[in-house]
Amino acid sequence: MRARVRGVRMPYCSTGPGLISDAQAAVADPADPSHVDAVVGAGIGGSSTAHFLRQHFGPEVQVDVFEKGEVGGRLATVTVNHHDYESGGSIIHSLNLHMQEFVKVLGLKYRRSVAGKTAVFNGEEIILEETDWYLLDLFRLWWRYGISFIRLQMWVEEIMEKFMRIYKYQAHGYAFSSVEELLDSLGAVGF
Repeated sequence: MRARVRGVRMPYCSTGPGLISDAQAAVADPADPSHVDAVVGAGIGGSSTAHFLRQHFGPEVQVDVFEKGEVGGRLATVTVNHHDYESGGSIIHSLNLHMQEFVKVLGLKYRRSVAGKTAVFNGEEIILEETDWYLLDLFRLWWRYGISFIRLQMWVEEIMEKFMRIYKYQAHGYAFSSVEELLDSLGAVGF
C-alpha cells in the first residue's frame, strides 16, 4: 500500500534542521516555494523534514509526503499474549537534544520510570521479562547473557559520546555530503 499525505502539517521530530538543505532539492523555487513535490517517508526523518520545510518556508507551503507503509516508521506497538509492548522508539536517551526540544515543543512532561515491564522478545515469544525484584533481574540477565549486557551498556555510552559531536557540527552550520562522511567524522569504527 502507498499512502499519500498531501499538504498536512507534520509534527516536529528529532532528526533536526540539517535536513532542510537536503529537502530543498525537491523544491522548484528554493527561494519561495509554494509546493514541495516530495518528501519520501513518513517516519521520524520524513516527518521532521516536512515540519522543518514548513517552519522554514511558512505554513502556506504545500508539502507532499509519500509513505509506502504506515505513518510513523519504526514507531510501533506489538501485542504478545494480550499485552501491548512498544517495539519501536519507546525509550529516548537523555543525551538526545533534539528529542528534549521535541518534548518542550509539545509541552510533554518527562517520566523517569514507565509503568509496565521491560521484556526481551525474539520475534516469536518473550524470552525474558522484568520482575519486581531488581537483583533477580540482574541475576537472570547475567545467567542468560553473561557480562555481554554490561559490555553493551558501556558500548552504548561510548557511541553516545561520539554521537554528541553532531550537535557541535549543527551549531556551526557544518554539513556532510554523505552519511558515510558524517559517520567517519564521528569515529565510524564504533558505528
